[in-house]
Amino acid sequence: MNTTAQYAKVAYDAYCEARGWVSVRGDALPQFEAQSPDRQAACGAAARAVVERVLTPETSDDPEHA
Repeated sequence: MNTTAQYAKVAYDAYCEARGWVSVRGDALPQFEAQSPDRQAACGAAARAVVERVLTPETSDDPEHA
């Protein structure tokens, strides 16, 4: 598993844990591996953005970290 995939899984699992593994509709949330590749990639993109924009200030476009 590459770094982006690891970030994606961690982010998705944290979201699911915060929701009690229940969707807003009341359905059980599936494990990360059961998600479509497209949804896994979207989770990865979101997690990567957090790393790049928040945790790596020198590459951030956030004026607070400029």
